[in-house]
Amino acid sequence: MKDRVWFNPSTPNSHLLLCKSLCFESVYQFREALRDFHIRTLRSFHYHRNSPTRIIVWCSQREHGCEFYMCASRIAHERTVCIKKCNMEHICPSSAENTKVTTKWLAKAVEPSLRADPRAPVDALIKNSKVKFVVDVSRSVAYRARRKAIKVVQGDQKEQYYRLRDYLQAVIDANPGSRCIVTTFEDLENPAPTPRFKYMFYCLHASKEGFLNGCRPFIATGRDGNNNIYPIAFGVVDKEDGDSWRWFLTQLRCCIGSGSKFGTYTIISNTQKGLLKAINEVFPDSPQRFCLRQIYANFQFAGFRAAELKKLVDKASYSFTKHGHELGMTLLKAECEGAWKWLDKIPKDTWCRYAMDYNCKTDLVVNNLSEVFNKMILDVRAKPIRRMFEGIRTKQMIKRQKTREKIEYSRWMITPNYSEKLEENKKYAKYCEAHKAGPDIWQVSSGEK
Repeated sequence: MKDRVWFNPSTPNSHLLLCKSLCFESVYQFREALRDFHIRTLRSFHYHRNSPTRIIVWCSQREHGCEFYMCASRIAHERTVCIKKCNMEHICPSSAENTKVTTKWLAKAVEPSLRADPRAPVDALIKNSKVKFVVDVSRSVAYRARRKAIKVVQGDQKEQYYRLRDYLQAVIDANPGSRCIVTTFEDLENPAPTPRFKYMFYCLHASKEGFLNGCRPFIATGRDGNNNIYPIAFGVVDKEDGDSWRWFLTQLRCCIGSGSKFGTYTIISNTQKGLLKAINEVFPDSPQRFCLRQIYANFQFAGFRAAELKKLVDKASYSFTKHGHELGMTLLKAECEGAWKWLDKIPKDTWCRYAMDYNCKTDLVVNNLSEVFNKMILDVRAKPIRRMFEGIRTKQMIKRQKTREKIEYSRWMITPNYSEKLEENKKYAKYCEAHKAGPDIWQVSSGEK
């Protein structure tokens, strides 16, 4: 045993080290090494004999004079396979059209690159295979190889669903007070041996407490005191409809309550299918806002596409005064009465700043907070479910730690965002005059400015 030389597949350029008396752990390892050698040297071979105990191979160009051959056999009473005879020199011409490239071999070859960039497309893998290995692979082979490699890199999608409850229990054990729930379809007439996934809700205790004690009562994702997004909870559902929205909002209400501490929560949405009705049922007292971008998209779909009309819609929406809003609507009516009628049907407190509820202390009229969150998790959304949730949780953890460090190093008693705005606006103070109007009441005027 001490005198044996063993094949090590992790050795760089191990395919070049094949030689007489080299030992392999099994016949399967020998076959993989043989295939790898010929693919990387741009040659091909034929099995003259291929059995569990003895393998003899020749060059596929043997009839044209190539003398390459190899004979390996299994050592008695062992799984070990040893090369007994060989002539490793190919004198035939190389070829990029290698029939020995399989999806299994290619998956193993591209695995390192997919670990670095799991979103690499099939075309990129085909190109990299051509550059690195000088082999031509079909799109179907590359697609299947990518799928196999992704399963190794990210885990099996199906298997991760089997371990979902274990994962959520681990989250709850590590974060006591978290609400992590998964539900399945129930078919009492035809019960299945394994349940089928339906809904999942995920809210960490720290996220809940941070929102309740440090954020404004505004839900798209939450918004903290520094005007940064603050994700509260997220979920996975089989489809987006009224039932799934109602279930998710019910779980959310169980976590954060109905907003009685602040009065009510304000909820802004893109008016997704079934969402408005679900909000009215679960948070009946909460003021609602509609995303202005979504309103304008529907506005365009209704046939009102002129750039001038958009400016007037913005003027009517962003104005902080009723007079400014009415002026924008009057100009819109003069420009296009049909557009004015369409827009005037939407309740003003859902899209006009002047009419919005001010309890939540934010004047947002667009739901770009959700879009920012979607962009933040874009690289993990396509991963298997457990890895996806771990990726989102890790991103939240890193972001909050960076925010914490930024606040700790701030020299202000208020958040950095508003301290910068305060400094920016101090230059206008020289134009202001303050007159006391009563106990703790001041009149501030800015003259012509």
